[in-house]
Amino acid sequence: MDLVSFVAGVFVGIVAGIGGALFYLRWKMRQQLGMMEDQMSDLMDSTQAMTEGLGDLEDIEEVENKEEENTD
Repeated sequence: MDLVSFVAGVFVGIVAGIGGALFYLRWKMRQQLGMMEDQMSDLMDSTQAMTEGLGDLEDIEEVENKEEENTD
């Protein structure tokens, strides 16, 4: 094996290794971002449900306060 073939093989191996590593990192980052988006969506849904529930409680308190004012 001559020196040129050896250097070319090392160069191709390094380029392929770096390319594979970058491809893996890109895939892993997208996977993590997708999981984070799902978690944020779930959090927003639960926050919205909780806010709607608090709105219902405020409506109940308003009705109770009006009833108390009417009885006074």
